[in-house]
Amino acid sequence: MKKLFFLFLMVLLINSVYSQPEFATDRGSLSLGGGISFYSSGGELYENTDGDRNMSFNFNPDFLFFVAPSFAIGAEFQYSYYKSGEYSNNTVGVGPTFMYCIAGHRDQKVYPFISESIFVDFYSYKDTSTDYEGDSKGINSSTSLGVMFMLSKAVALNTRITYFSRTTLGDNSLSGNEIYFGIGIRSFIF
Repeated sequence: MKKLFFLFLMVLLINSVYSQPEFATDRGSLSLGGGISFYSSGGELYENTDGDRNMSFNFNPDFLFFVAPSFAIGAEFQYSYYKSGEYSNNTVGVGPTFMYCIAGHRDQKVYPFISESIFVDFYSYKDTSTDYEGDSKGINSSTSLGVMFMLSKAVALNTRITYFSRTTLGDNSLSGNEIYFGIGIRSFIF
């Protein structure tokens, strides 16, 4: 039995050595990416009636595993915080993400891609001036079209245009959408 187990282990080890990913979007490659942003706005144009500035922080890392050349599945996490005077809100969400690199089945310098993320988020808000607070749950979907420009074999400059939609869950369901352009860095482990 020990010999059979040892033989099985050796076959797996040899197979993993010979099936190592050869390029960033090859089967077996891992990718880490996402974005982080912070902004603050003030002045007569943006301040509320009390003269308070607006502040926002967003963080959305993702993790992808290429199950086939060009096609990856993984997870995305989202955290955002917004504050304006006495009002603040937090959003935390997580869910699956999928990415397909067009012509990503070979080593190249530019990878156009399309990605889709679907996640559930938990949103809470509070206004200390009126003691008004609450929370809601939502379903989010984001579709991105973009291009990764390989800066090295394992690092890419990631540009994308994203359509983001959110629908709240509950008695008074609401929905909305956003379109935005983003730029970031994506790293690959292979």
